[in-house]
Amino acid sequence: MALDCIKETFIHLDKKAWKDCEKMAKSSKDKAVIKITMSQRFLDPNYKKNSFEEVIKFIQNNPHWPQVDKLKEMAEQYLNYNTDQALIVNWFSENEPITALGYKFYALASRKLIKDPQKLAKIIKNGWIYGVFTQAEENNYLSNFKNILCEEDHVKKIDEYLWVADTCSAKKYMHYVSNGYKQNFIAQIAILNKSNDSEKLFQQVSEKYYTPALLFYYLDSKKTEVPTNYSIKLFQKVKSDKIHSSRWARVQSYYAREFINQKDFSSSYKIISMPITVDPEHVREAEWLSGWLALRFLHKPDIALSHFNKFMKVAAKPLSVSRGQYWLARTYEAKGDKEQANKFYHMVSKYSHSFYGQLANIELNKRHFILPQKPTSTKHNNENSEIIRAIKYLIKYGKHDLALLYAKMAIEKSSTPSKIVLITDIISTKGNIYHTVDVAKIACQHHTFIKDYAFPTPYTKAVKNTPLEPSLTYSIIRQESVFNQHAISTAKAKGLMQLTDIAAYDTAKSVGCKCHIKKLTLDPKYNIMLGTNHFKEYLQLYNGNYLLAIAAYNAGPCRITRWINLFGDPRDFKNLRQIIDWIELIPYAETRNYTQRVLENLQVYRSIINRNNNIKLEQDLLKTKDNKREI
Repeated sequence: MALDCIKETFIHLDKKAWKDCEKMAKSSKDKAVIKITMSQRFLDPNYKKNSFEEVIKFIQNNPHWPQVDKLKEMAEQYLNYNTDQALIVNWFSENEPITALGYKFYALASRKLIKDPQKLAKIIKNGWIYGVFTQAEENNYLSNFKNILCEEDHVKKIDEYLWVADTCSAKKYMHYVSNGYKQNFIAQIAILNKSNDSEKLFQQVSEKYYTPALLFYYLDSKKTEVPTNYSIKLFQKVKSDKIHSSRWARVQSYYAREFINQKDFSSSYKIISMPITVDPEHVREAEWLSGWLALRFLHKPDIALSHFNKFMKVAAKPLSVSRGQYWLARTYEAKGDKEQANKFYHMVSKYSHSFYGQLANIELNKRHFILPQKPTSTKHNNENSEIIRAIKYLIKYGKHDLALLYAKMAIEKSSTPSKIVLITDIISTKGNIYHTVDVAKIACQHHTFIKDYAFPTPYTKAVKNTPLEPSLTYSIIRQESVFNQHAISTAKAKGLMQLTDIAAYDTAKSVGCKCHIKKLTLDPKYNIMLGTNHFKEYLQLYNGNYLLAIAAYNAGPCRITRWINLFGDPRDFKNLRQIIDWIELIPYAETRNYTQRVLENLQVYRSIINRNNNIKLEQDLLKTKDNKREI
């Protein structure tokens, strides 16, 4: 009976027939099924019976349930004037609002319930700055809080509208601010509209009237120009910005990299070391780049050490930890502290499946490495947990994408490797290589290495019948598509090896076969054949040099030519450390990451396929023009 109810539940879930879905879920008496049903119903914005109270209660009772962050955001969409005011205040006192509705209703509910005048003022101000109101609501809000709100709040509200390029709404509020700020917003709008007089209008704005959005848009608009000291001066006026952290991180990183391209490492350091972003991911990258610049180009190991230590405080995943430990070792080496350097080299060498872990093994003269062993799965302890049952049900009843999402989020919350292994085991049972590898990669990020899942070797015959060594082919596929044969990127690259239509046509012509675009996602063998031959063209172009061919496969040969002109030709380098710097000098984060991931994958796949744990990363990187590889 229970199994029939569960089956019926998922039939109704597919139809979003929530009343019948919940009826069947409750009849099943399985909490996992009930929670799947409730959470998916809450995420349906078209279901009119969803309420803020109900969603919040679910979150409070299930704080680690998958999609909880999305549920928090959706809960705010169900706020209205009938929502319990005390619940609103209690919830947002512990959870900062996410949406405009959240800010508005928190402010309105706080008016009578928050007694601390300073706390109330902050809530009211944020409600005005980040909230969205009807005209009647706005009139009431301004009337009720006229003694709290000031020009600064109106300035911030207009700035927020301009952050999302809503110039119409921004203009609506300009009468609340002084002429100095009006000039600011007129200049911002001109920059957004790419007006010819935008530079003139910006220069007319007095510095005392600068706002974050104005500085961002001006700096962003100047990215096509050579950076100058004036850019640094403007960055120095930027304060730490939590809400727009990711956008600031992009423009900050861009300018830092542009100064690197100009060989102005001091200016690059000044830009990237400014504490503008607060998001851990962006802080981590800024601290690493600051440390690397200080060590390798400014020759200030003490300053580098400070940055790398800060980097380690926000590094948790193996790739980041190994990167930080390697550069700490290099820094201590530069300081003449061989004991500490050796200590960190040994620490990072344990991450033998990572690029920097492999480099550490080379530094220690360890020419072979040992991959981590798969932890034991303790099924008897975890198999009956709600999340495990939920994942199994989602797989059984065809909700594969949701099962993948649940599995990833469950791994994020898992405290033990054994449970992570169990989750990955379950995902692997459905026979989808892509999903298995995808989950295994998340597991690896949480220090649970499962070789057979993370580094599969399918399509054996097709891979062997290519011009590349099989380990390289698998390494590229793993990074390009995670073995998803149906993958189509935003750039319309298709299939396992992510070929664009143009690359497919050109390669098919060069090998003398017909080009079938549909087969790029339907026929793995066909995609592998064209992809490996396309990669072979880059190998021939770069005299068999893996580094340049891999980078070109990601970024294109024109960019490789530019980078060689900027930073030298790695085929001319005789020193491994020069090549490491060359990789880190690559201006594009995607290509830097791509190159390192393919190279580290290559060492692991050689270990699996050739049953040989010798590290050949040094040979791969030191392939010169004369000492070219046979293709």
